[in-house]
Amino acid sequence: MGDNKQYEDLFYLGIKAIIRNTDNKILVLKCQKSDRSYWDLPGGRIITNEMPEVALRREVAEETGLVISGSPLTHLGIFFSNIRIAIDNKKSAGLLYSVYNVCAVSKSTITLSAEHTEFAWVTPQHARSILDACLEPCFASF
Repeated sequence: MGDNKQYEDLFYLGIKAIIRNTDNKILVLKCQKSDRSYWDLPGGRIITNEMPEVALRREVAEETGLVISGSPLTHLGIFFSNIRIAIDNKKSAGLLYSVYNVCAVSKSTITLSAEHTEFAWVTPQHARSILDACLEPCFASF
């Protein structure tokens, strides 16, 4: 028994959607924080007692105005991000992404929430280069 102790960690769960249009381009949203801006997939956090797919549909509607309807979504997996979220002055939590593939949507009007400053439809290759690196395996089949 060495000094290599392992401790439990706390994680937030982010629900994310890979939404493709009929041209196989992926919807990304630009987030503007006080100290930085970055591109992200539509999605958010689960509300208490909310099922993940229900949360994803709600978050996508809130952030983009798109309504995801139809059959169950395809879960692509859970991915560990390097992002840490401050809980208080001494603690932080990790961030896990639970990512779903959404069937292709026809070109619709995107209505951004106040959380985002712009959107873009990008190729899977471009998405890989601008999104969190932990999401790269999600684009392997595109």
